[in-house]
Amino acid sequence: MLAQRRFPGGAVVGFECGIDDALAKTAALLDVPSVPAIFEATFQQSNLLVRVDILQRRPKNRWRLIEVKSSVEGKPHYLYDVAIQDHVLRACGLDISSACLMHLNRDYRYDGKQVDLEVLFTIRDRTKQIRKLDADLPRLLKAQRKTLAQPTPPDISPGPQCTDPYQCEFFGTCNGNGMRS
Repeated sequence: MLAQRRFPGGAVVGFECGIDDALAKTAALLDVPSVPAIFEATFQQSNLLVRVDILQRRPKNRWRLIEVKSSVEGKPHYLYDVAIQDHVLRACGLDISSACLMHLNRDYRYDGKQVDLEVLFTIRDRTKQIRKLDADLPRLLKAQRKTLAQPTPPDISPGPQCTDPYQCEFFGTCNGNGMRS
């Protein structure tokens, strides 16, 4: 991942050997001060599993959470991705100094020689916005779990909410009335 190259010396947590291995590898890397960043750091709390794109080590045993998006601007629904990750990491005992979104810089121009990763990517601190969402997360997560646990799709007519901002888990399993075919 090109975004990872912006943090030289970072370590990748693979997922090939499953969740337990990724959780153990993440825990081990947290204790290695020479590792400046952990890519795909994996954490689990209260049945929530998150994989953090970039977890950058900061001074005094603090961390900067960075969610990478392949867009040229931050979108409002991205804040929920970061908020859930921040929620889980803090519940796991990490001291998160900032929660950020990293995206492509619309104004970057490649000089034809070398990619300047410092300019190619923009990192925006969204900690204040994220923490404002934190109080509402338990309610939102409970509603999502309830919906996803249903054996049939919700009784809602298909519409733009089925594909925006992401495609619904049930999309494509229903006929035009929102019922399974």
